[in-house]
Parts: sequence; C-alpha cells; structure tokens
Amino acid sequence: MDVYIGSLLCKIGALTSDVTIAVSTLSLILVAAKRLVAVFFPSHYRRITAKKRQFLMLCTWIAAMAIHSPYFYTFRLETENGNVLCVTNSEPAFNHESTHTRFYTALLVTVLIVPLITVCILQTITLSKLRDDEMESLRTPIANKRHKKRKKMLLKMSLVIALAFALCWLLFIAFQFIHLLFPSSIANCSLGFRVFTQFAILFSLCHCIVNPCICFMPDSCWTKIHN
Repeated sequence: MDVYIGSLLCKIGALTSDVTIAVSTLSLILVAAKRLVAVFFPSHYRRITAKKRQFLMLCTWIAAMAIHSPYFYTFRLETENGNVLCVTNSEPAFNHESTHTRFYTALLVTVLIVPLITVCILQTITLSKLRDDEMESLRTPIANKRHKKRKKMLLKMSLVIALAFALCWLLFIAFQFIHLLFPSSIANCSLGFRVFTQFAILFSLCHCIVNPCICFMPDSCWTKIHN
C-alpha cells in the first residue's frame, strides 16, 4: 500500500510542478491576446465576461495537463543504492534515452519557446497599433496630452510583459537544451557553467513572482487608449 501511495505522490508531485509552469506561460499568451483585442477591438473586449475568462483559464489548465500527461507513465519509484527515488523512465514501452530527449525537447518548445515567441509577436502588433494615432487631430490639446501619457504607460507595460518573460526564461531554455542535447558535457563543466546553471534556475523561479504582477496589471487603460 505504501508503495502505491508513494508512486502516486511521485507522479502528482512531478506533474504539479511542471503543469503550473505551463499554465503560467499559457496565461501570458491570454493576457497578451486580451490586450491586443482591447486595443484593436475595444467594443469586443467589453463583451469578454468573467465567465468567459474563467473558461479560458480552465482551458489553460486542461491544455497544460494534457501536455504533461505522459508523466503518469514515466515517473515512478525506483531503488538505487538502497535508496528509493522518484525518477523518470520511459521503459519498457519506449527507449528511455531517445524518448526522454525528444519528449522534453518538444515540451520545452511547446511550454516556453512557442509562448515566448507568441507573446513577443502579439506585443509587437499591439505596440505598432498604439503608435498610430488617427484621432489626434480630433482631440483638444489637453486630451491629446492625456492620451500621449496613457499611451506611453501602455508602451512600457507592453515592453515589460515581453522582457520579463524573456529575461526569466531564456537562460533556463539555453541550460535545458544543453542538458538535453549534450548531457555528457555537463559532468566536465567549469565553475562558470555551474554558476550559469544556478542563475538560470533562479531567474526561472523569479517568473513566479513577476507573472502575477503582469497578469493583474489594470486592463482599463487598454480600452481607454482610443478615447
């Protein structure tokens, strides 16, 4: 009985820790997309109700769990040198080395690289729209001044979203690719690489702090930009 409970906790622990990362990055895509809609289609943005937002958030959890569902098979308890460890192993159904490399490379691309590129593209489109002001000639000088101030703030917010994502995850992405594609070189790595590894992990953990700040930035300013 204890073995079954331990195996279940092993699978759930590994799944939970990585699913939350996927939910975090997928949520940033929703945030970037939502703000793009607010800038391009403010009338449609107002139709996004709380229920629709909750449904979209539920979809991120479902997608993240689906992506990581192989964890239920690969993670298990194994005894090494008299110690029971929670490890990942694709055997006997698959060859462990090749499957591990392919799966985690695909996971890295799906969970981190694709969201990073998508957020950057969405934010670039949003920024380009914010730079174009077709209503400037129709506003009073005071209204134009307020508009420029609000637009400047939104430009900064857009840059923060993309830069925070990139700074927190690029080092970690580089480390993971080295770990997956050149695993034999890690054992002989220098002190500098070990320091690099620690900073990569530290910055990735910092995203847990940065992401809520980004997600809870006020959305009202985005719908006011065309007023």
